Amino acid sequence: MKNTKKQKSCLAVMALMAVAMVWLFPMNVNAGVEPRCGEWRVLTADYTCSTPVCHTGNRTHFLETKYYRTCNDGEKVYTEYDIKKTDLGCCPYN
Repeated sequence: MKNTKKQKSCLAVMALMAVAMVWLFPMNVNAGVEPRCGEWRVLTADYTCSTPVCHTGNRTHFLETKYYRTCNDGEKVYTEYDIKKTDLGCCPYN
């Protein structure tokens, strides 16, 4: 009788594992698909004077450029954004 209980519990565990694998499989099907994205395009470019302070006592001059691109992963189209901040040296004014 112990042998049949052990077989039934083993069968139940295997059935649960099979159900879990079937349930999780569709979520991972598109995980390996590389999205196709377009070129980065400039959204905005702004000049700002802010800290840190330069050696002259003026604040530092920055160019902050915001980029965007459109991507397609096979199921949906979405937009990615990126921001780059470039240090241009000391501000011409305080």
